Amino acid sequence: WPDRRTPLPLPQGLGVLCARSAPSALRQPDADEQISVRFHAQGYFHLAGRAGGREIKKLWQELAIPPWQRERIPLIYYNQTLVCAPGLFVTREGAAVDDSGWQALWLNNACAGEQL
Repeated sequence: WPDRRTPLPLPQGLGVLCARSAPSALRQPDADEQISVRFHAQGYFHLAGRAGGREIKKLWQELAIPPWQRERIPLIYYNQTLVCAPGLFVTREGAAVDDSGWQALWLNNACAGEQL
């Protein structure tokens, strides 16, 4: 996602990602971090505001996401680090620590209102 000021259309009619300012959401990426969107994750993740970590499969189960929908959910990465699933969770590595954060919105068709 090279420019968060521009909505990012997702493949296969999955909607669009939009960015807006939001304190205490996602931290701003560092200068050496690129934002990418993927549809698959594997491994063990620690969510912001939560003790311990979970395998991604267990997170999906806790969120009641059926297996056939899991690879249709956009996941935001900073370089190789998963930072969030819009509207579902933010990882500790992606959590904002001040008021300069931002939020990724996953919408059906178009972005409206406040943008970055």
